[in-house]
Amino acid sequence: MVALDEAIAQLGTSASDVTAARTLDLRARSLHSLDFLERCASELQLLLLSSNMLSQLDDALIACARLRKLDISANAIDGLPPKADMARLAQLQVLYLHDNQLTSLKSIGSLSALPDYALCPATNPSLAAALQPNAV
Repeated sequence: MVALDEAIAQLGTSASDVTAARTLDLRARSLHSLDFLERCASELQLLLLSSNMLSQLDDALIACARLRKLDISANAIDGLPPKADMARLAQLQVLYLHDNQLTSLKSIGSLSALPDYALCPATNPSLAAALQPNAV
């Protein structure tokens, strides 16, 4: 597991820069946790976390109330936070979820709490079928 401080050093920035960041690109950093988001939740608008080792989205992500674009593709996420928690991400407009362990509508049901978002196409065949307009 790569610590956030190590990832920050690899990015060539400082912890204070991350605190004020509006954009954070931590793709393919072997992250297992999102606890580090507590440092930058107030300003963050774009968060790229694809190709990590995340299995869940926790409170630290939900605290990013200004988040507009979130890429959590290519992780091991098998469900999303409850609807009440997802509602706190009211400014979210773009969400990349593909290549995760989301296999049913139940696993993404809390997305209905988001007022205005674009769910990028699912590559999981069973989920893609469930998202079709004629799905039962």
